[in-house]
Amino acid sequence: MRAVYFFTSLSNASEPIRWNPKSETKNPSAAGLETEGFWYLWKVLVERRILDEVLVIIESARSPGVKKWREDYLLYVVPHINQAEVFLRPDDIIFARGGFRSWFPFLGKMNESKRWVLFYRAATNRGKWPFWDIVLEDLTGKSFVLEDRLHYRFNKPINPEVFKFRDRSGRDIDTMFHASHIHDKKGQWKCVDAAIAYKEIFGKHLHAVMPGGFYGGVKTREAYHKIHKHELPIWVPGMVSREDVNRWMNRCKLYIHLGGAGQNDRGNLESMACGCQQVIGNPQFHPPFVYENPEISEVVLNTQNPEEVAKVVHNMLARWKPSIPPKVAEYYQRQNGIEVAVRQMEVLFNLIKRYPVPDRAVAIRELM
Repeated sequence: MRAVYFFTSLSNASEPIRWNPKSETKNPSAAGLETEGFWYLWKVLVERRILDEVLVIIESARSPGVKKWREDYLLYVVPHINQAEVFLRPDDIIFARGGFRSWFPFLGKMNESKRWVLFYRAATNRGKWPFWDIVLEDLTGKSFVLEDRLHYRFNKPINPEVFKFRDRSGRDIDTMFHASHIHDKKGQWKCVDAAIAYKEIFGKHLHAVMPGGFYGGVKTREAYHKIHKHELPIWVPGMVSREDVNRWMNRCKLYIHLGGAGQNDRGNLESMACGCQQVIGNPQFHPPFVYENPEISEVVLNTQNPEEVAKVVHNMLARWKPSIPPKVAEYYQRQNGIEVAVRQMEVLFNLIKRYPVPDRAVAIRELM
């Protein structure tokens, strides 16, 4: 049994074009794939023979070609989504991450061909597309049925070879401001405002790091000026490798995410694996285990109020002690370690082995 993982679409061709499937791809999305949690999950599923093979597809006209990790686990970058069809088999399981407009007719064909079509939303609004037989649900902490379709409980994986706890007796940075692209929706600017309020209220600086590439926005541009104007000790290293992010996280006591968008942002999961307590601004964008345990996290009710954020951060730092990071890391492994996702996927794929023809009613009956 093979899963075909449709990862992303980036700079795709408007129609099929000539390409060489034997060329080694240098596509940037393919280059960074090995640090992704899903990449690691697929690798484990193949190694344990839960799946016989995995094929990864990226739709992009930038350096189309092939990348092979092992004989039963490889990737093709195809210029146009229709050019992936030549690599497919009648009994493949289609697993789509996100819903890109160029994929719509193609996914319709997959559905008509009686292949199972699974979907992980990945912060897109494509959940109501008619093709999905099963939707992987990682925000509610439970499975449910919506419009006669199973939303199957799933724990989003991170790569444990990249993000892992390092035993340190002390941590020299107070907090990390949301490791991701830096722009208004991600909310790093709210953290900067809170750092200013922190100094005004408590008479001392909040020492922080804010990694990520700058993607602009009015509030974000203002935040950069405020860092310099108020001489805030906030390190802004720019876009760094995920290995470097892991090192930064293992120096931090807290991780702050005040953004008002997204879906189960991996920065929270990665930082928890590294032992960071969490300050959460909008719990609806995170699974319950991230924000419901008072020993692990605290929710800010009004992220637009810098003083409130500053007080929450101060209270958590006042209670922090060196025994907390290993406790957070252990909690993360119980709740969301890679073995959790492996068990969930094993149950799912065993069902599909028993019922190779897609049947949404069977999925509901067997997996609820």
